[in-house]
Amino acid sequence: MKPEILYVDDEIENLKVFKRIFKKDFEIHTALSGEEGLKIFESNKDNISVIISDQRMPGMSGVDFLNACKLISKEEIRIIITGYADLESTINAINEAEIYRFVTKPWESLDLKQTLNEAHKKYELKKELDLKNKELTEANLRLLSIDELKNKFMMLVNHELKTPVTIQKSFLELLKETNLNEEQNLFLDKAKAGTEKLEKLVEEILFLLKIETSSLKDSKQSFKAKDSLKELFSFDAKIDFVESKPIKTNTEYFKEALKRVLENADQHKKTDSEVEIKCEGDTITISNEIDPKKAPALHKIIEPFEIDEDPFHHTKGLGLGLSVALLIFKKLQIKTDLNIDKKFTVRINV
Repeated sequence: MKPEILYVDDEIENLKVFKRIFKKDFEIHTALSGEEGLKIFESNKDNISVIISDQRMPGMSGVDFLNACKLISKEEIRIIITGYADLESTINAINEAEIYRFVTKPWESLDLKQTLNEAHKKYELKKELDLKNKELTEANLRLLSIDELKNKFMMLVNHELKTPVTIQKSFLELLKETNLNEEQNLFLDKAKAGTEKLEKLVEEILFLLKIETSSLKDSKQSFKAKDSLKELFSFDAKIDFVESKPIKTNTEYFKEALKRVLENADQHKKTDSEVEIKCEGDTITISNEIDPKKAPALHKIIEPFEIDEDPFHHTKGLGLGLSVALLIFKKLQIKTDLNIDKKFTVRINV
């Protein structure tokens, strides 16, 4: 389909010449006055990509006509044709009508054809950009809606789950102070353990949602990685601390993520092996020999709520540790690299 152009000139011979020269390349609408041109444009504004007008016409001038077209639609590319005598006054009016280019009389057909083709390409690019902006705006609105849903879900979890769990814990504590036999105490301990696990799950879900909906780049502090590492683990580990650069990030969340990586390494290590912790330059490396029994499911370990344990027995973990840690690092704009071979290795590039 050929691009559609509207050409306005009060000289009928100019319209005929224009149409004869450019009809092979463009679908051309013509008008003898600005008023007539506005009627044609109003009826074809969805199809016309370029509007070209002579400046000096009786009644409505070219700039006035193009300015009126802009009030109807801003998408089209506007071009003015003017003589040298009108050049200064035309240039002064160009910004008002947002005119793309002016063409001086007498125009050369090859030059004008190139100008028209460039104008149409600009129109197409403008339409594409407008479409992308519209899609981006809609996507942002969807994200705002999702964030709002997350916040509502956090409130729901906090009120509808956390509050009943807290009440249940309180009553279990009161029950423990009464005279119970051995079997009743056993049942009470199991109920208490189950309640504590449910409470931890609720806290983990709330924490995960908090990370998703918060910016963690605020409250940056400078600290040394090896100092944080020493305070975050209590298990036996092979430690190699070389001089490291100070880290400047959100200390609270960085330490939380690091703690989860360390706990994961200790939980999934091979029996009678040690977690290896190396801190050098701007890289922290935490690795552990893989327990062969757990190796087949390790590829799932970074997914939320994936639990690498026997499905026929109660699980000890919640399947959130490493996935939450990686999410925190991502929000802090800290790169991580995972490698699963004979060892499970997490490299944290701070």
